Amino acid sequence: MAAGLLFRLRAQGPFRHGTGPGSRTELTFRSDALYSAVTLAMRQLGVLEEWVRDTVANPGGPAVVLTSCFPYHGATLYVAPPRSLWPPAPSTRVRWKSARFVPWEVVPSLLAGRPLEEDKWVVDPASDCLLAAEKRGLAEAPFRTATRVGLAVDRRNHGSSLPFTMHCVEFKDGAGLWCAARFPDGQMRNPWPDRLVAAFRLLADTGLGAGRSRGWGRFEIEETRESLPVEIDGTAPPAVAGECAWWLLSLYSPREQDGVNWRRGDYSLAVRGGRVESSANPGEQKKLVRLVEEGSVIFAAGRPVGAAPDVAPEGFPHPVYRSGLAFAVALPPRGQAVPAPPEERRPIAEVSRTIEPAPAPTPAPEPAEPSPAEEPAPTTPEPEPAVPTGSTAETGIAVESAPEAQPAGPESAVDDAPTPEPVSPEKTTAEPADPESTRDDQPADKTGTAEPEQGIHPPPPDTNEGEPDDGGQS
Repeated sequence: MAAGLLFRLRAQGPFRHGTGPGSRTELTFRSDALYSAVTLAMRQLGVLEEWVRDTVANPGGPAVVLTSCFPYHGATLYVAPPRSLWPPAPSTRVRWKSARFVPWEVVPSLLAGRPLEEDKWVVDPASDCLLAAEKRGLAEAPFRTATRVGLAVDRRNHGSSLPFTMHCVEFKDGAGLWCAARFPDGQMRNPWPDRLVAAFRLLADTGLGAGRSRGWGRFEIEETRESLPVEIDGTAPPAVAGECAWWLLSLYSPREQDGVNWRRGDYSLAVRGGRVESSANPGEQKKLVRLVEEGSVIFAAGRPVGAAPDVAPEGFPHPVYRSGLAFAVALPPRGQAVPAPPEERRPIAEVSRTIEPAPAPTPAPEPAEPSPAEEPAPTTPEPEPAVPTGSTAETGIAVESAPEAQPAGPESAVDDAPTPEPVSPEKTTAEPADPESTRDDQPADKTGTAEPEQGIHPPPPDTNEGEPDDGGQS
């Protein structure tokens, strides 16, 4: 198990993420922005040069890897599901592909290939979260998007004031963001775990993202664990030789040594920009880069490491790094997925209440065929054996019913007949219906089947041009 830390950041007010204009906001605080915010905190702690040297400039690999910040509510951690396993088979009740975040307990079922029960889940359209359908109603969503109105006051010329609107994310009570930090060397004795906790405590007071001057982005560190769950440690070697599937929980900038097979996998790209927050020439626009998004699944022979390209403007006095360090989780092959436990799919005869069938009488021997010369004597018809009503060969479930009236006479009495052995009903297992293998409802904009361009090239100049910074950029 890899050494690491898991932080729960309980929100104390609105949050605003992303580099878009005020009319929109992202729902997560992504790993590159989180790295920039931690870098600014390390500068205030006086260890900026060591932090940069051990993370983005370390030839042996980064000493600290951060995930993106995902929402949580109470004890439920939400995460971007693996794109190769999501959405499940189409359903008439749940629109699976509308869910952007799923509870962490859903991931083992996806890896094992077990179908999700439709009556236990529902997609919240406001937060794009997959919520559990409880007995008393739906589970409460962890956050909602809201619109705040501000007023720009011209204090120098005493001119007219201009109103403006900004979108933000408002969390419920007991909700916020969670993130994880992993130390690939597997040791907690290096100085970075303590320094990282100190940096998060500093960020709790200053805030994350935009609107920090208004008090936005502040939080309390609700919980810090000294070890990560087995599911997200990501240090176990691949179970099979050759290429392995890796699930990304952070943005990823590929490097040549990673050896990613771009002809396989299921991934998408995001264009990242922003403005520089520095004492030297602040507010200048960074270079735009394309990064692989969270939830993407890529194939590589070893664990991808990633890179942090320099996105400083031309002629800037110092480098500005955009973190594309990969927080990757190894996915097991589908052929080695853990099957469903036997108690989840039991035979019908074991689930239903079985009623013991009445003992059937021994049938009387057939009369001998009479000679053609003499007439056969009229005989009273032998009664049919009592068969319980409702018994079927398929389920083996019998329900006892009242016996039919029998004619009087010695031939209808069965009290003197020997008691036969009770016959056990057959038990058969109900075969589940085969789910549809087609995935026609998958979004058509996935780029997992196309090979990306060599290197990282900026998109057209009009993309995210002139947008404010997302805060916490180095």
